[in-house]
Amino acid sequence: MYPAQERGYIMNRSSRKDYWRKIHTRYQPASRSERRRILDEFCANCGYHRKYAIRLLNGPPPGSRPRRARRRRGVRYGPPVLAILQAVWEAADYPWSVRLKAFLPEWMPWIRRRFRLSAELERQLLSISPRSMDYRLATHKRAQRRRLFGRTQPGTLLKHHIPLRTDRWDVQTPGFTEIDLVSHSGDSAAGEFGHSLNLTDIHTTWTEARAVLGKGQEGVREALNALYRNELRLFPNLFRPSVKLETKIRVGSRVRRRYEPPCTAFQRLCASTGTSVHRDRVAELQRLRDTLDPFVLSQRIQVQLDRIFQLAAHPSGNHIRQSTVSTGFHSLPQKEKRSKKERENHHHRLHSQIAGR
Repeated sequence: MYPAQERGYIMNRSSRKDYWRKIHTRYQPASRSERRRILDEFCANCGYHRKYAIRLLNGPPPGSRPRRARRRRGVRYGPPVLAILQAVWEAADYPWSVRLKAFLPEWMPWIRRRFRLSAELERQLLSISPRSMDYRLATHKRAQRRRLFGRTQPGTLLKHHIPLRTDRWDVQTPGFTEIDLVSHSGDSAAGEFGHSLNLTDIHTTWTEARAVLGKGQEGVREALNALYRNELRLFPNLFRPSVKLETKIRVGSRVRRRYEPPCTAFQRLCASTGTSVHRDRVAELQRLRDTLDPFVLSQRIQVQLDRIFQLAAHPSGNHIRQSTVSTGFHSLPQKEKRSKKERENHHHRLHSQIAGR
């Protein structure tokens, strides 16, 4: 036994390095039998594998190797590509990177026309990965960070007694729908606020919505319904890719979810088969889609949202009332007057909420 083994002492990294430096000068000129003894001592004191210890003692002494410089990757995507990516991200209502990746080939005909892309810029834009999108848009995402509110809370009393199906529905044809009433009360349920009655086709994710508003305020409801019948019906169904849950597996205390590749509701409708799909209607939607521009639709949604915010803030043409009106997940508190910049920032956040992620 060597002294280090008898004491049970384990060297730290700096001590092992000093010991290696000292023993390296003894090992090089030593004979074969002496090298074997030095090697046994080195392995016993440092806890190294014998082959690793031989490689250290036969190599250069510690500190003589030049430190390899860290290799830095060059900038692959220039400012023009990132500016176009940010413009698409904003017009598409700030989707997450996997969905944004699906937006680019889907919107490419309009991107070419709007930004006059060269072949090289188009190649770079289509080759950027979702991880690179997250990295490049991180600064802008922090500026758009928002707080979400909701009135529906998870129940604890009956959730273990009432069986619910929470994984994907095994539906292969259009025609099976889900209905949901979404509250737009923000962080407070006081006052007057609207709801969205959403009907979603399970297979294609095609969505139809109508506004329901209690206790009057017909102008806001009519404005919302006009939006739902036109721009907010066409934009998400024809141009906005979405993901569908494919499998959900519980692994211990965690749930692992896998999703299908993102695609639009119109793409799922075109790929559907069966008697429930009317091909004449699909062809009519295709012709309608060819005449539309997603960037123009996004701008129209913003203009109409601004009008809705004005109607909500001044429902009777009087002063701003102490109520809460909202068309998104956030509330729009109608209290004291705000500055123009505060109103614009608030309207911009609400626009991203009503159009969905």
